Amino acid sequence: MFMTVSLGWALAFATGTLSIPLACVLLTVHGMAGALWGPAEQLMLQDFVGRGELESAVRLNATARSLGILFGPVVGSALLLGLGPTGGMFANMAIYLPVARGLPATRELRRPPVRRRIRRRRCRRAGRRWSPGRPSSGT
Repeated sequence: MFMTVSLGWALAFATGTLSIPLACVLLTVHGMAGALWGPAEQLMLQDFVGRGELESAVRLNATARSLGILFGPVVGSALLLGLGPTGGMFANMAIYLPVARGLPATRELRRPPVRRRIRRRRCRRAGRRWSPGRPSSGT
């Protein structure tokens, strides 16, 4: 999605068709991509490093995210000033290529199924404790 948005910006700049509605659509899609990527990235950390190194990986990932938020606009400005709007957006799209190529190569982790039967028993016990026929402690 990020690459598609960068391509959309580049094509809009190249053809001179950039408008406010198009910019709103591109920014909305970019925001949705960020909302989808953030949790997925956090979930993949455990697959990559395992439980033993998970805390360190989360900290390192948070640091990288903060640095990206801090220095991303600087890199984007340099690309736009150095290559122009169209070239800068195409270069921005190329930045995502290593990630797009590397994700299919990651291993798939087979997790054991969640034991839902035990969870249901606990819920039933809790439901019996707070059933409508019993007086609550607050009244």
